[in-house]
Amino acid sequence: MESWRHIWPVETICRVMQISTRGYRSWRSRPVSQRSRTDMKVLAHIREQYSLSAAYRCDPVHGLDNLLPFDTLVDVDRQSLWTGVQKGPR
Repeated sequence: MESWRHIWPVETICRVMQISTRGYRSWRSRPVSQRSRTDMKVLAHIREQYSLSAAYRCDPVHGLDNLLPFDTLVDVDRQSLWTGVQKGPR
């Protein structure tokens, strides 16, 4: 929505997306939830620790760093930890 606001009016975008302008504006004016703030803190900590551990990671050309992007989360079953098999989509 934010990327299109400079091209079309909010009312038009809301009509196309089938949401009310009042609901959109209400959502925009709400403060960030406690859960979102916690998630942002945790992600910042993870990124900091990841950047600090650069000396211990494999070379991206020959190692495993280039298989998954950093922000990709993989759901792994406890049983899969022993077999090395990832769970499928739910």
